[in-house]
Amino acid sequence: MNDKKKETILKEIQLYFGFLYDMGYQVRRVDYYPKSSGSWEVALESKECILEICNDKDEILAYFIPLNGDKKYRIGIKAMIYYLTQEQKFIDFYKGNTFWGKKKQFEELADLLKGYASQSASYFGDNFHDYREQLLSAQRKHFRLAVNRRIKKSNN
Repeated sequence: MNDKKKETILKEIQLYFGFLYDMGYQVRRVDYYPKSSGSWEVALESKECILEICNDKDEILAYFIPLNGDKKYRIGIKAMIYYLTQEQKFIDFYKGNTFWGKKKQFEELADLLKGYASQSASYFGDNFHDYREQLLSAQRKHFRLAVNRRIKKSNN
């Protein structure tokens, strides 16, 4: 069952993110967690970074990880865009129904990666230590801003 599920996951990755293979990414690992709401992770590796695409409780996410694989330094694509645009472009958490909006999430994420994967990847190679603190700070700011927006919305 696990192997069949992993094959299905990889087919979805190919369908929505096949362009990443053209950019030199290769599958590094596929993990499926049936006891954790069917969550999964696919790690794709290039010469510059690891890109992890995951389904966390039906929310589809993407993270850049340094080549050493240390996940404590993973940076989400939306936070990375916030950093790259010098905090001018903020992309909020997915707001739709995560279960029914799976296709829409894949498409949104694919569009973001098409626009920013190449530029983002260069920050995670041998020179990652030069950017680490700035990237982590941008991720914290992005998260706080997203949470504050949700709090304001729920208070209105």
